[in-house]
Formats: sequence, C-alpha cells, structure tokens
Amino acid sequence: MISGGSISTEVGQAAEKVARDLVRFKHTNGALYVNLPVLYPDGSHVTVRIDQSASGVRVSDAGFAYREVEDIGSARGFRRVANKIAEAAGVSVGERAIYTDGDLETLERCIYDVAAA
Repeated sequence: MISGGSISTEVGQAAEKVARDLVRFKHTNGALYVNLPVLYPDGSHVTVRIDQSASGVRVSDAGFAYREVEDIGSARGFRRVANKIAEAAGVSVGERAIYTDGDLETLERCIYDVAAA
C-alpha cells in the first residue's frame, strides 16, 4: 500500500520516463504524427496526423481506422458506421478518414476527439 508521503526523485524520474514513452511524436513529410496509448482492435496504437490548415490545424486519423476495418473485410460499411461514431464524438468523416479542424487553443481536444472516435 502506498502511504500519503512525498514521492522520491527516483520514482518521479521513472514516472516521467513512462509518460514520455506512452506518447510518441514524429514529424514526417510535412505532417506531424502523434502515436497515443489507445489501441485499435488489432493491438496497434491509435495515431493521429496533424496538418496546418488555413484556419489553424486539421487533426485526422490519416485513414488508419479505415485500414483497420478494411483488414477485417468491412470497408464497405466504414462510412455508415463512422458517421454514427463521428456524430457522437463531434468530428467529421471523409471518404476514408476521421478528422476535425481547430486552432492551437483546441489542438489537444481535437487530438482526444479523433483518437476516441
């Protein structure tokens, strides 16, 4: 059992390392990718793509959810099901991607919303 005392420097450093390892960030081909500690059914991590747009930023799943559905042979129903989920999450659905637009103030929320959808 953990008592209500202070945290040692060693424990704090270990927790910081774990937190940094939970989320991966990569800049590739003019886009930013954030790999999150949320899993798709196949066990791969949810990754969102961040692009700069005229009004701020666009956060999308870069088509990864579509590929998940495609892998199990259900790509034809992607848009129908994704639209229901997107409506509940407050995001949009393109032909093969889930996305939302925002600004720097709402970037964190956009990432959460797309990842959850």
